[in-house]
Amino acid sequence: MSVLKASILERYDTEIRGVARRLSPSDYVTFKFGETVKWLVFSSKRASIPSCGWKIHVSPCLVDASELLTTIVPYLISQFVTFKLPSSSADFLTVNRGAGGIGGIGKILTAYPTNSRECRRHIHWLGARWKPAKAPVIESDFRPFADSAVFFRYGPFTAPSVNLLAVQERQSLIAAIPTRKPLRARNKKQNDGRIKVGQTGFWKISAVRSRAKGSVFWALSDSLEFAYLKVARTGADEDEYGVDASHRLCREIEFLGAALKAGVSCPRILDSSTAGDAAVALEEISGKHLNKSGVATPLVVSKILREVSKLHRVGILHRDLKPSNILVAEDRTFLIDFEYACYGDERRAPLFWSDVYTSEEGRRGSRPTRGHDVYSVAIIVIELLARTTIGDRLQIARALDLLDGSVAKPFTKMLRSIIDLQGRDGHDMGEFAAAFQDAFPETQRGDRGRHGL
Repeated sequence: MSVLKASILERYDTEIRGVARRLSPSDYVTFKFGETVKWLVFSSKRASIPSCGWKIHVSPCLVDASELLTTIVPYLISQFVTFKLPSSSADFLTVNRGAGGIGGIGKILTAYPTNSRECRRHIHWLGARWKPAKAPVIESDFRPFADSAVFFRYGPFTAPSVNLLAVQERQSLIAAIPTRKPLRARNKKQNDGRIKVGQTGFWKISAVRSRAKGSVFWALSDSLEFAYLKVARTGADEDEYGVDASHRLCREIEFLGAALKAGVSCPRILDSSTAGDAAVALEEISGKHLNKSGVATPLVVSKILREVSKLHRVGILHRDLKPSNILVAEDRTFLIDFEYACYGDERRAPLFWSDVYTSEEGRRGSRPTRGHDVYSVAIIVIELLARTTIGDRLQIARALDLLDGSVAKPFTKMLRSIIDLQGRDGHDMGEFAAAFQDAFPETQRGDRGRHGL
């Protein structure tokens, strides 16, 4: 062994021990695991590690090992990121020689961001600073910058994360968060899942839904912006008017654009394509569907009413309003899935229904009116106020009976009137919103109030 190589190996051993000694016990837990390769894991006490999520790999050659410890590691510690490294110079060499598995070559440092937003931020920082002259290429990962040896992928956490979670559970830290399943098997190249929407390239990360009419993917743009891709096939799933899934997606893109222009809270369009199989890339909103959010306050209901009112003011009917098509994110509510939307002056629209949220008029395929949306929103509001889920139409009357005495009588009277109209025009969203504000005055002040629904 040359004197230079021996010096580099010795420096790595000295510096990694120094990193472990300098860490505050109140911020990090360190431990070793592994057989062929002994890893040293730095588990942050301030971060929860999901059972499936992002992994960032920083790839160095031996000559850059010391710089890795003095440049990259201090940043990760300052951000309280959980990460792992070979516990010794001998293990470092074992990894890059492929003795621990060919797929592990280059994966010297692995960082575990807790969510997509953190992952993007760390990738930008690391990618701008880690640009060694030579480094192993990790074929199984995404490579966001051609001049950087930073790679990342999405998938289940195996040996290291199992140990991380065990340590966290023993110390009563935050539990693991189950999340999306990866799109591809771990031995496939993630760069194979490429798709272009408009002028923007995307990496497909996981399949959200796949049907004959098209697919929905969770994806990442070349500029590292997370998105949902909707792709609809030409000629598939034609409705009674001969309109196929691709044409409906083109219409959805049109309605989303008009809604965004009117100030309606809905996903931003990152890019779209209407030639051939239509496709659209929508921004990822870090929120939960209304029925899974656990947040049901008068203020949230008021925001839903306000967003639907904005939509109606520009002449657009959503026609598929239900809890799973409403996202709650921090202090905002978003309307999503405009596949069956139409303009208020259209004489016909595709026939469909969404269980109890579609009125009898909507089920019969009568001319679309604002009353259809008003009815859907009324059912949602009744569920939230009564703290129940309505499975069929017989349960609507029972849920309304639960509101008598606990909600202002004029408002419950309006709700009964809307249900009796069964989607026919009679009350508009502005009138509905005003009646709700009268029943819950705290929403007029924008105050969250103390009263949950």
